[in-house]
Amino acid sequence: MFRGWDWLGNRIKSFPRDTPLFISPQDEIGTVSTDPLVFTNERASPGSPQTFTLKLNLWWSPGDTDCFIHNEHPFLETHTQIHGSGRMQKFRLRDETTIYEDV
Repeated sequence: MFRGWDWLGNRIKSFPRDTPLFISPQDEIGTVSTDPLVFTNERASPGSPQTFTLKLNLWWSPGDTDCFIHNEHPFLETHTQIHGSGRMQKFRLRDETTIYEDV
């Protein structure tokens, strides 16, 4: 794809074939020290900070695209929208009835 961008279906074979979701190459941009359980709101007081490498990649899909319900990550994740309007929904399970946040 253009400038290293890739369609997510090329990386995840179970990804819906009709969903136009694209991902940029990933860059390492620094490190941060944080308690992962505080970061994910699983506890309020810091206990055991760990050092993490910060990696950045961008995602793109056209407006009104329902992308992909997923709730497992082998990493800590944060979302920021830099252009346009859109939304992010969070689910407890891979099931649309388990939605608990709609931003």
